[in-house]
Amino acid sequence: MIKIINPSRLTRQPFFQELIDYLDQHEAVILREIKREFEGVANIDRSIEEFINAGYIRRENKRYYLTLRSEERRVGK
Repeated sequence: MIKIINPSRLTRQPFFQELIDYLDQHEAVILREIKREFEGVANIDRSIEEFINAGYIRRENKRYYLTLRSEERRVGK
């Protein structure tokens, strides 16, 4: 599990924590997989776009990657 230090309005969202944990465990995830995993989340496309614009997630070749720098995250137990 990744713990965010000094969370912002965006990173306080429960979906953000769930998504970064998921992306930390899975590489090169496509949007269809994210939607399948988090099917109960409303406005998932908009949320992901906000995370990309903030620089927490990277989209490349229709794949999603976690881009948090190591000093922005701390691995918890």
